[in-house]
Amino acid sequence: MALENKIKQARKLLNMSQVEAAQASGLQQNVISDIERGKKVFIPTDYLSFLQNKGIDINSLFNNDVPVHFKNDAVLNPKNPFNNDILRKNIIEVVDERLTEKMAKIEEILYTMLADIKAKELKNAIESVIKTTSKAELDE
Repeated sequence: MALENKIKQARKLLNMSQVEAAQASGLQQNVISDIERGKKVFIPTDYLSFLQNKGIDINSLFNNDVPVHFKNDAVLNPKNPFNNDILRKNIIEVVDERLTEKMAKIEEILYTMLADIKAKELKNAIESVIKTTSKAELDE
């Protein structure tokens, strides 16, 4: 696999967009885009350091015999703040997705209930008018 593809794979493994990686690494987004498209021969050491600091095994980028992966100690160490960041981000995404689904269901239920209430109110109003209206008034 070409180096630029492995660099892109590393960023995706970090669950980051190019914009997020740019902000976190201090580089411009277009620089990261150029790296990932093979437009840059030289990969800034700042970016390699960023990937390494986030737990990517830098050797896996340059070794075609292994896939891009986290360093073992980065994955296994629960005190690694990066692990917590990824976990937190993934949890938030899942919870947000499920909350959105639940909110849509709740909204649907509320609209159905509101429609039922309005229908009952209308029925009661009609019945009330009918009860209070005399037969003579109806015959007129």
